[in-house]
Amino acid sequence: MTTPFLEVKNLNVSFPTEDGEVMASQDISFNVALGETLAIVGESGSGKSVSNLAVMGLHNRARTNISGEAWLNLASGPVDVISAPEETVRRLRGKSMAMIFQDPMSALHPYYSIGDQLSEAWRLYNEGSKSDGIKRAAQMLDLVGIPDAARRVQEYPHQFSGGMRQRVMIAMALINNPSLLIADEPTTALDVTVQSQILQLLRDMQKEFNMAVILITHDLGVVAEVADRVNVMYAGKIVEKAGIDSIYYNSLHPYTMGLLSSIPRVDQLGGHRLKTIPGQPPSLIGLPAGCSFRSRCEFASNVTGNLCATSAPLLEIKAPEHASRCHLSVEQLNEFNPSDVRGTHK
Repeated sequence: MTTPFLEVKNLNVSFPTEDGEVMASQDISFNVALGETLAIVGESGSGKSVSNLAVMGLHNRARTNISGEAWLNLASGPVDVISAPEETVRRLRGKSMAMIFQDPMSALHPYYSIGDQLSEAWRLYNEGSKSDGIKRAAQMLDLVGIPDAARRVQEYPHQFSGGMRQRVMIAMALINNPSLLIADEPTTALDVTVQSQILQLLRDMQKEFNMAVILITHDLGVVAEVADRVNVMYAGKIVEKAGIDSIYYNSLHPYTMGLLSSIPRVDQLGGHRLKTIPGQPPSLIGLPAGCSFRSRCEFASNVTGNLCATSAPLLEIKAPEHASRCHLSVEQLNEFNPSDVRGTHK
């Protein structure tokens, strides 16, 4: 088996507040190999970004409690970015691992040209003049599909459309050929056509650079043609993890079923109403005992012994390479899985 480039083990991230400890991520474990795409899916506040910001070393450690491990298996040897000195992580960030943030307009500086900002990222890790950096910036803009790159490299963020700014962010993340790319909601606020273009671009760039890619999104609908595996997060925990086909065609957690039922489908037009998941996610301060999803789960009453209210379910293997955090049996989950979601493995 190929050694994963990134191995996250039992990662916990919390924030002390006056009201109590915010348990943003709890016992998160996953891995991703070079050339592989892992999608992390869940509602806002589920812990997706918080976990990966910890991997990037971007939390303020004076205000954040972080435990666990996140190993980068570099050619020079493995490094745990959670326990490594801040200077070590800073040297890895932008070179061995990079992140695309969800709002390119706020991530790009409005007072500096696109070329200056890309050049600065390149010159942090490469010897060369500013003009060398500008040339490299133009090459990257051309690589990510921005026309007339040699001219546009002199322009400013406000002169680019939303989709073009996202391409700039991808160019900036890739300018030093990182082995790990974390894309945090890279298609947010973009129209459907541009979303498709950006996802295709990420897939093309992955092939070009043989990167391990983590795609963070709230929408299961955008990962079907991109991801190899999916982790579904809810209330700071991974509640289901499996290959892309298993998630789409044989989901084994009621929350994932609800997410899939809320996706519009072209084969169900003509009066078919989308289902919604009732209620709201629980507060991450003082999480209730038992299953965090039980108050929104339509199948909780089928669990005997009131387990959903008293015992937190473990993330257990319920099918080959398919884990779920649910007290329901596989037989029950298959029975309750909506007929308009279930299918046959590809």
